Amino acid sequence: MALQKKLAIISLSIALLMSMRMSYAQDGISVERGEWKHAYIDKIAVEKDWFEANDFLADHDLTSYWELDLADLHGSKNNGIEGRTQNVTEIGFTPVIRWSQTKTDSIFFQKTEGFFAEIGIGPNHMASRFNNNGRVMGSCFQFGDHVGVGYKFENGAELTLKFQHYSNAGMAEPNPAINFATLKFGYMF
Repeated sequence: MALQKKLAIISLSIALLMSMRMSYAQDGISVERGEWKHAYIDKIAVEKDWFEANDFLADHDLTSYWELDLADLHGSKNNGIEGRTQNVTEIGFTPVIRWSQTKTDSIFFQKTEGFFAEIGIGPNHMASRFNNNGRVMGSCFQFGDHVGVGYKFENGAELTLKFQHYSNAGMAEPNPAINFATLKFGYMF
């Protein structure tokens, strides 16, 4: 049954992404995979540009985007028992601010190829409380924040290494938080 649920979520996500792309409602898509201490995350997201401040600090740009994601958190040590698994679906909305290099060919054409650093924080809802490796989330509502570094290629593809953190900011007990080191592949249209 878990495989059927994952396939249904993936199919729904692809249909959502395709319909959003056709309506030009977003500027990019991404997939992400991460892990940390007996827990894994698989994420798919759509991204929409928010604002752009060109020529921030001379040859660098400050930009931002909104990210709407759907993720599957998978624990392999549910209730602290090795081999006992748990899957929790998460949906999140994260405003992200990015500082990036800019390479300019001329005063009229600006490439966006180069390294970048980003930071984001936003609300997330988990379908149930995640309980893995003795770390029980106190609520289904979590804040998801991340820091990342990456490289954007001239063709719009991006590769990002991120540190993802989920916590309810002490609004419910317990609040052990959960972290992931992730690798994200994105494509901006």
